[in-house]
Amino acid sequence: MDVLDKSQYPSKKFDIGIDKGTYDAIALCPDNSKEKRHMYKQFLCSILKPNGLFIITSCNWTSAELIEFFTKENSNLI
Repeated sequence: MDVLDKSQYPSKKFDIGIDKGTYDAIALCPDNSKEKRHMYKQFLCSILKPNGLFIITSCNWTSAELIEFFTKENSNLI
């Protein structure tokens, strides 16, 4: 599935979402990475159940940067 294509978003909601490199790859994209990172965050909000757990592994971002990005302006991911 292309997580940046809203037409491919699943209708099912999940208790847990795991990312091991997808966010890093999107962030390193030379073509409009800022917008694509926000699209990825929208994808997460659309697939996680309320109080769902998001686990991310990143080699490009600090934990503080990840927490700030994924919680800022979005109470669904706090």
